[in-house]
Amino acid sequence: MFNPSKKILMERMKMSKAQFVQFLVNEVSGSQMVGVTTRIPVEMRKGRSKANRNPYYGRVEMIKTRSLFFGWLDYERTINNRLERKECESDFKTQPMSGRKWLHYGKVERNKYDESRLYIRFYTKLNNPFTAEYLVDGAPATAEQIAEFTPWISESEGDFSTKQASAGLMLGEQVLPRCPRLDHIVSVRVNHTEIVLED
Repeated sequence: MFNPSKKILMERMKMSKAQFVQFLVNEVSGSQMVGVTTRIPVEMRKGRSKANRNPYYGRVEMIKTRSLFFGWLDYERTINNRLERKECESDFKTQPMSGRKWLHYGKVERNKYDESRLYIRFYTKLNNPFTAEYLVDGAPATAEQIAEFTPWISESEGDFSTKQASAGLMLGEQVLPRCPRLDHIVSVRVNHTEIVLED
């Protein structure tokens, strides 16, 4: 399994985003753990008045590296198999994707209203280890800056599914989809190769 904190000697190659999608669809067979690094804007509150305006709004990004599961996976069947093993009612149904459709089933999603916007489907579990670094205006954030903007960060739902929990799966038993935007993926490490994405 990929460990984000462990340094491993890897071959390094560059790909365009279009080449990367074709690589995932055609060359990555079966299912496996991969290391994924993303660079995404941090969702923050803007502030309701000029006197209480967030000076970091729109300036903060996070570079995040973690191991994720990639490959064809029958999501509903996987959840229902886990429920059946627990002798729970195994009739879990996923909700239709909101605003998206499959470009390559189980692997690549496309925005219904902006077909240039693609998402890569990965899966993870609760408390999956990761490393993270904050950037302010593209430069590493200082400890003082992090202390200043942290109270402005919007709360997230966290790594859990209330729907799976209601069906009977404990947090550690859940399978959680993660679909970063292709534009936010910096690199992927698979089969001892680091693939760096280019614009």
